[in-house]
Amino acid sequence: MDEALRFRLIAEHASEITFWLDPQGAFEWGSASVTGVLGWPLSQMIGRPAADFVHADDRATLLAAITSDDDGTRSVSRCRYLHLDGGYRWMEVTARTIRDHEGVALGRVGSARQIDSQIATEQSLARSEETYRLLAENVSDVVIRARHWQVLWVSPSLSRVLGWLPSEWVGHDVRTFLHDDEGPGLREAAMRELAGAVVHARRRVRSSLGFYHWVESSSSLYFGPDGTADGVLVSVRLADQAVAAEEELSRQARVDELTGCFKRATAIEHLESTVDADPVSGIACGALFIDVDDLRGLNGRAGHAIGDAVLRSVARRIREGVRGSGIVARVGGDEFVVIVDEVRSLDEAASLAEQLRRAVADTPVLEGHDVAVTVSVGATLHRLGERPEVSLARADEALFEAKRAGGNAVRLIEPP
Repeated sequence: MDEALRFRLIAEHASEITFWLDPQGAFEWGSASVTGVLGWPLSQMIGRPAADFVHADDRATLLAAITSDDDGTRSVSRCRYLHLDGGYRWMEVTARTIRDHEGVALGRVGSARQIDSQIATEQSLARSEETYRLLAENVSDVVIRARHWQVLWVSPSLSRVLGWLPSEWVGHDVRTFLHDDEGPGLREAAMRELAGAVVHARRRVRSSLGFYHWVESSSSLYFGPDGTADGVLVSVRLADQAVAAEEELSRQARVDELTGCFKRATAIEHLESTVDADPVSGIACGALFIDVDDLRGLNGRAGHAIGDAVLRSVARRIREGVRGSGIVARVGGDEFVVIVDEVRSLDEAASLAEQLRRAVADTPVLEGHDVAVTVSVGATLHRLGERPEVSLARADEALFEAKRAGGNAVRLIEPP
């Protein structure tokens, strides 16, 4: 078989298109496979410039390819070529310029193959990568990958959330960015992660400015492409507002809004949690019940606004008298309970009670108002192991005795 005929048969029956363009860029010859790929009868392409079949947006790419292979090297370009049905097909074209022995261009020879599926795959992958990039850059959570505590990768959202550049974390021990108090719980969390658990925690993390943020984290094992565990993956989000809201709810549950004193439950908890006591007597602390004398009458004469102001002032004087050695709680409309750990005898309880009574009676409660306010105080001692309700009832009984004596008085009841 003639060699030229052999190559012509190969070219015409190959799945790829082979072609020859004249020096002006028009089709001079093409393989029959062009019809199967682009639908055009070869006769309708011969004599027409290749650029006529290229999408307008890709003609610059074609021109760049022609220019680049002008020195005889091969060029590879990707362009959309017009199909007979009016649509476009992605083609990858490899071509080079052919010259005679004097360097005169005879034309361009090349091959083209359809790459629609490849382009679709690449575009899908690019969209996926762009999606993940956008997620990584814009998600409010910070995602961290670490191995043996060392940060391997951290999402760009770190900068927005904590002010650090990712490069300032990568390669460092993640524990260096945590508050010192977080250390004790980290080992247990790591053991749970190794056991396959998803560990949820709330921790304090240092910002680039040096102060700490509360964050909520979820961490679990990270598995590589081969399915082998390779460190951990941690998702972190700011929790400052949640912590502040919880602390405010806790404060509201424990603190009286009007006076700023604790509520009754806190006084009870304090008595229940007392573990230290005098080794001989078993006395743990002093318990005082204080009542503002005739507050109801004051409300009737001066109004509740004045009455509220009196309660705030009395509460402040009681706290100043107790200072940091005890708990002051408002337990009723005009009643307060004082638990003082440093009081271990009835004499000490009597001295404190008298000090608080005089602090209210001897000092104007409301500046600019002619309001005389006194308090009655009942005092007792709380024994270690005694139910709080029992010792408080005894102090309340002593208060009743002080009220029955005309008020502005102190009465004591010794514990059994």
